[in-house]
Amino acid sequence: MTEDGGRKTKDVRTNETMKTRIAILGAGNGAHAFAGDLALRGYPVRLYNKFENEIVALQNARGVTCEGVIEGFGALELITTDIAPVIADADFIFVVVPANAHAFMAEVCAPHLRDDQVIILNPGRTGGALEFRNILRERGVTARVFVAEAQTLLYTCRISGPARVRISMVKREVTLAALPARDTARVLYVVSRGNRHLSGKFGETAILA
Repeated sequence: MTEDGGRKTKDVRTNETMKTRIAILGAGNGAHAFAGDLALRGYPVRLYNKFENEIVALQNARGVTCEGVIEGFGALELITTDIAPVIADADFIFVVVPANAHAFMAEVCAPHLRDDQVIILNPGRTGGALEFRNILRERGVTARVFVAEAQTLLYTCRISGPARVRISMVKREVTLAALPARDTARVLYVVSRGNRHLSGKFGETAILA
């Protein structure tokens, strides 16, 4: 693992970032890092969490302060326990929770998904994509969504205070696979087209049939 250049970032919004909407599901270390970093890079980011007490500080701050190899304040559009407005218009849905919460996230996402959304479990190496897709099928989801899982969390990070996260490393690449496997190339293409920052961060693997 190596650091991603240790660059400091600033809030720069471009036509590209304004077109790509991000949903973060979770409020732990990784979710703080994803939300803060992507918001700093100009992407419209909304965050959902099941438990109100875990997001009060984020709501009060209206975003996340990043420290370490990434520095600055990432303002979030919405921080809520209501998942519907978080994922309704999202292009990418990052599920950043422990494996034992994947099933719950699939359940609450199911009624609100639409065609062409990309769902990435980060991490999801315990068969999370299989569990997630099975639940969507059981709930009768007909939207054509893409479900993928990353082998490990993209960031080495730790919550350092209320609405603050210290990011000590951004991995240069983590492997990713979609279910079914034929969707992996499509997911990587959509990521590279819609999110220049994440382009090249995810490498293809073939762990799912």
